[in-house]
Amino acid sequence: MDMLKNYAKNYAKEYMSDNGKFSFPQEHGHSDEDAEKYQKIAEKAHENLTSTGEHETEFDHEKVLNNHKKIYESDDVTEHSGEELGHAAAFEALKKVCSGEKYDKSELLSLAMSEAMKLWKKRQGGGGGGDGGGGQEEVLSGAASMAMKLMNKSGGAGGDGGGLSSMAMNYFK
Repeated sequence: MDMLKNYAKNYAKEYMSDNGKFSFPQEHGHSDEDAEKYQKIAEKAHENLTSTGEHETEFDHEKVLNNHKKIYESDDVTEHSGEELGHAAAFEALKKVCSGEKYDKSELLSLAMSEAMKLWKKRQGGGGGGDGGGGQEEVLSGAASMAMKLMNKSGGAGGDGGGLSSMAMNYFK
């Protein structure tokens, strides 16, 4: 168990800037206020993943991809849970990072949370009434958790990014 905790601590450093915080740059649409909120949510998500050992847990790729497709091809996102929206946002961020756009693989977490906010705002304005079964924090937490799992699955934020790109090609065939 100590080995898992040490791994998770080192793993988290790959997402963090030099000041020991997760990085949420303004070019992804994050205000200073957003960055502070995202920081807390990302830290909590990382802590939850670390304490439960979920960094090693597999997830249902097919289900997540099907939800991603439904969410990003639909104008109505009210039928999806906050966690589903967050997971879809992380996969959308993965697509952006691996599509050759101007994003770097180390930006996956920030992009995932930015995408999650877009989906949450879309749901709020979608006329579906209410929060649709998931609050803003649930959507953001789902995005942070899935982004961290994707980075772990691909071999982390370091290296040449080949792990992340090849993983994305397998998901988005």
